Amino acid sequence: MMLRSFRNTTLLLLAALARAGASPISDNIERVLSSPPNERRESWRTLRCACRQPENLDDVVGALSGKNKDAAMACLMAVKGPVNGPIGKPLLRLVAKEDDAKILKTALQKLVELKVDGAAEAILRRIKKERRIKIQDTPKFGKGPDPRALLWQATKGRHIERVQVLGRSLLGLDCSATTVDLLLDRDELLCLGPGSTFARCALPAVNGAAGIASREVGLRRTGALEVIRYSTCFSGESWQPCSDISDELYSAVKKLLSSTDPDIRMAAYEAISRIRTPENKTLIRSLLADPDQRISKAAYRTLTLEYPEEYRDDILNSIWGRGPIKQLDALYLIARGRLPGIEEELERFIREEETNKPNDSSYRMLAAQGIWWSTGKKVEFKRFNNNYPSYPWEEKASSDFYSHTVKFKSELVDSIWGAARCPLKMHWGSSQQEMLQALKKNWNDSF
Repeated sequence: MMLRSFRNTTLLLLAALARAGASPISDNIERVLSSPPNERRESWRTLRCACRQPENLDDVVGALSGKNKDAAMACLMAVKGPVNGPIGKPLLRLVAKEDDAKILKTALQKLVELKVDGAAEAILRRIKKERRIKIQDTPKFGKGPDPRALLWQATKGRHIERVQVLGRSLLGLDCSATTVDLLLDRDELLCLGPGSTFARCALPAVNGAAGIASREVGLRRTGALEVIRYSTCFSGESWQPCSDISDELYSAVKKLLSSTDPDIRMAAYEAISRIRTPENKTLIRSLLADPDQRISKAAYRTLTLEYPEEYRDDILNSIWGRGPIKQLDALYLIARGRLPGIEEELERFIREEETNKPNDSSYRMLAAQGIWWSTGKKVEFKRFNNNYPSYPWEEKASSDFYSHTVKFKSELVDSIWGAARCPLKMHWGSSQQEMLQALKKNWNDSF
């Protein structure tokens, strides 16, 4: 009886969608949300199929103004291309007038993803309509509140977040120097947004930011320096070592190492230090003799971190406090097994530390961690008390490291090839809120 009722409800929903031409979507969303929990999953599948049709895009956009915005945004994310020509106009209209940052972000994401004709122009027009916020300087620490916090509080983040979302989306479509310079002039992006915003347009961003950093002060200068730092090897949401940087970008950042401004030079070094090529290794080595101690010390730290075997003696001497880098830096370097084959030296260090610093076990803990990560050997040491700090093998992150690494690599490969599509984890009795959260999280997966 329950199965027959479920089938009847699904057939009725399909018939309603067919009769109404899947219009309006908002009514069908309401119908799905009010359906019995045990029938809701299949109802969502049917609704999502209707939302996928480009011809229903106008209705999906219209549903965003209803009371079920989260569900409507999930429907919008389900839309598939192509949606150019007249069909794409609802998305362009949404970008022109929408003030809700979440809805605007969803619309912009689809515009960029589907490469809708006129998207860049529409985003640019919207940015130019947004009022401008100018920040002249930053109060020194202890002299007053951070203006970023005040601005965010005064606007509740709405205006700032809109400009940031619009700017990031525009840079996803247009990396011309004209567009980059226009966005660098917006303090909402340069002063209040992360420098990684401009990472995808690295070459024009570096050129523009260098000029800003050399002539301005306060948060505009700080933001420009951050843009330079983020200009290389930025992927996803993090910096990563790389070797595939363009010759033009490499030359631009390298040129900044000759700047007379020490802060620009330091920002350029931080950008260039992540590049792993023989040419760049030679360049970093040449900076060991740099007159600016910040640069020379940073160069040495980069070389020891990336090529520890070549600096084995220096690192060993530093562990004992007699080398060119700080003792703590040397211990952190070996704490994750970056320099195998020095286990006996580390164990000797642990025993001497127990005698010389009986009440401070932090250094010998790092040494024991280096032994554990290199060989799996458990070297116990005198701790501050019987339970603190934990031995490396007692920490869950450490003890599960090897099994988690194997599992992660397997899942990562499966994900790349689409073999591990994460299903929507939702029980039949889920509440509407739980279902909506699961729907938003898994909108791109099969229900």
